[in-house]
Amino acid sequence: MAIPKTIEGREYNKFVESPTRGNGFDAVEIVVGNVDEIVSAITGGENVDIADGNISAVRAIYKTVNGVKLADDNTSYSEASVIGVSITGALSGDSVKYKTIGKLNDSSFSFPVNDPIYLGSNGALTNTPPTIGFRTLIGTSNGLGEIQINIQEPIII
Repeated sequence: MAIPKTIEGREYNKFVESPTRGNGFDAVEIVVGNVDEIVSAITGGENVDIADGNISAVRAIYKTVNGVKLADDNTSYSEASVIGVSITGALSGDSVKYKTIGKLNDSSFSFPVNDPIYLGSNGALTNTPPTIGFRTLIGTSNGLGEIQINIQEPIII
């Protein structure tokens, strides 16, 4: 059986066609979706990638061809296109763990409840909206020690 390379505009990752099971019906399994999306859903938004430069914990990161790197609010659209917040620090070439969505706890968070959290310079998380460059909303504060990650696309200021 031939099926299109995409289903509803999304690439499929797996297609398995089984022989007839004796009941006259063929079993077909198709998994649609981005592998990263599926892994993210299963792991609660936690991912691992290679650090493309030194990365500190609890910093916003963006995707490069070599892994992930510290994002920045005033460099370029791609660097302001945050994919997650680092959970661990890493040296260049090492694995870094990061979160793409959901709650993130860290004792360094001291933002007031419900404050929006933005990308700052060098991957910093701040509740002060940038006035030049790009405004990327990372999420909101749940109060002392916790933020809710819900990353939005950068807006050119």
